[in-house]
Amino acid sequence: MKKLLIFFFILSWFSCDKNNSCYTCTYEAYVDNGGGYKLINKENFDTCGIGPDESWLIEEDGTYDSGKYKYVTECERR
Repeated sequence: MKKLLIFFFILSWFSCDKNNSCYTCTYEAYVDNGGGYKLINKENFDTCGIGPDESWLIEEDGTYDSGKYKYVTECERR
């Protein structure tokens, strides 16, 4: 599970609009406990360190639901 969370954290690290602007982002990971999803991890980060040659890595905000785990990334322009 830890490797899976790290993989999706890295994947979501670049989940913001495609350009060279700075964004403040929130990444959340949830686990399905049988009665709904429970928040198990929340991280805040920014994209200011991403250079122009890396901007293609940035994707749109989004949610990924694998059934057992749900990952949410939301970003706002700074």
